[in-house]
Amino acid sequence: MILSDRDIVQKLTTGEIRVLPKPDLDVQLGSCSLDLRLGSDFRVFNYSKVPFVDPMKNSDAETTTEIHVKEREAFILHPGDFVLAVTKESVLLPDDL
Repeated sequence: MILSDRDIVQKLTTGEIRVLPKPDLDVQLGSCSLDLRLGSDFRVFNYSKVPFVDPMKNSDAETTTEIHVKEREAFILHPGDFVLAVTKESVLLPDDL
């Protein structure tokens, strides 16, 4: 389902969508999206240590390395890389969305 900016604002107002802390709609609201800000914690995959990721057999410590980026420090994501990241916002969506 794609929501328009008006739909997103309406659902934020009624509480159907909850975002904490409250987003700055002037900056974060797009025509059919709500931008989230990246936090400072990332998990980078250790491609050279395991041939594939099997959540039933591999632990997080085995397959990923946690990186904390200090304030004003850069985190460079190279082409083809895949990382997991934490957002500064927490989002609660209804089951039907």
